[in-house]
Amino acid sequence: MPLCNGRPPDWLCPENRNDRTVCASQGDLFLCEGCEHARFPDCSRRAVRMRKKAQTTKQAPPTQVTSVLPETTTPRQDTTSSATEVKAVDSPENLQEVSVSELLAYTQFYRDKSTPASLAKVITNFYSTTEISAAKKLLISSYQSTVSDSPHCVTRRDSTVRPAHEAEVDDIIGLFDVIDTDEQKRVTFVAANLERIPSYNPEHMNMCSLADRQAQLEASVSSMTAAYQESVDSLAHMSSSNMHNKVVAVSKLDDFMLSMQKKLDDLSSLVNNVVGHCRSTESFKPSHNVGHVNSRSHDTKIVLFGIAENKNRTAWYNVVADVLHFIAGRKVEISDAFRLGAFHADKIRPILVSLCSVWDKRLVLSNSRKLATSEDDTLKRVYVVADEPVEVRRQKALTRMKNRALRENKTVSVSDDGSRLYVDGVAVYSVTSGRLHLSNSATNATNGSQ
Repeated sequence: MPLCNGRPPDWLCPENRNDRTVCASQGDLFLCEGCEHARFPDCSRRAVRMRKKAQTTKQAPPTQVTSVLPETTTPRQDTTSSATEVKAVDSPENLQEVSVSELLAYTQFYRDKSTPASLAKVITNFYSTTEISAAKKLLISSYQSTVSDSPHCVTRRDSTVRPAHEAEVDDIIGLFDVIDTDEQKRVTFVAANLERIPSYNPEHMNMCSLADRQAQLEASVSSMTAAYQESVDSLAHMSSSNMHNKVVAVSKLDDFMLSMQKKLDDLSSLVNNVVGHCRSTESFKPSHNVGHVNSRSHDTKIVLFGIAENKNRTAWYNVVADVLHFIAGRKVEISDAFRLGAFHADKIRPILVSLCSVWDKRLVLSNSRKLATSEDDTLKRVYVVADEPVEVRRQKALTRMKNRALRENKTVSVSDDGSRLYVDGVAVYSVTSGRLHLSNSATNATNGSQ
């Protein structure tokens, strides 16, 4: 977080602000609210709020806001509480709306006491995706007028980068930052079911915090061990006349040590569980992405057919950019593009294009039909398909050759594993090798019959 640049005459911040209240202000300065008002009293955040509040008070009649309570809650019939409620109505600055949400109550309490990453990790692992989505909708509806223009209000969907509920958790934390600027309305989120609130601070998930607690535990055990040994040594020097007292003291000391050992075992078990949970959380994302490494190599690639050959790479590269711009209706960022195969004067090679976004690929493929309706002959000759692995393309080619042979009333058969096609007893296509030469296929068929 940025450090406040302070105010004259010493150009220091009296409160040494280095938190969320420090924002970019006039002249690329990072100022807290107090220093901004001292430097720019007419256009500071505080002055804007005061003018807006004065206009609201002048134009709108005062309204009474009541607390939003659950339907099962029965209000107390108490004269003291009624008097307090009337006093709150007389003071609009103290009005607060109460809404029930365990997730938002936990976030509202700990968001200024921990880092956003630690808070998001706890929420993501403790609450379900349904609870996260419901909490985001409740927060948006509670501050509709304040967060309506915020980019955090968009609907999230699963992507190749991260699941939707993780993005919604980041949106909830970001919406609380936007809500801080609204002083006209305050909503307090409370919990009705305490079992749906994590029993630990988000910073307890920090490995450094766990190491500190483990060191404190070891120091406590060492001190108790030393005290126990000192007590045993002192009891060993007691005279035989005090043997009875010695036995009683040792018995009490043993009972005390047993109880302490039980508490230490419970605490160790709790620490081990938290450490294991942290390790499993840290190792979740790598294992989640391993299965997608091979599939992502084709996620952003498309193949263009029909673009004329030109030895000048810049010329046909500009044509590719124009085709993609026509299809998508906007500029499409290209990561790389190159021709497939060797150059032939009488043959137009396809172009493999790697885009920068999966969403651009989906947009281009879904709108590729626009090429057929174009008035430009160059665009009408272009055809766009998705890039696929070799095995998938060859399997589709095998299916097409099989259907064509069946239409021609030929004898067609496929191997048991579906990787080789036979037409009239001759192998003509293989998924592993592609199109087979007829001479080799005939020889293989003859050898097989012998």
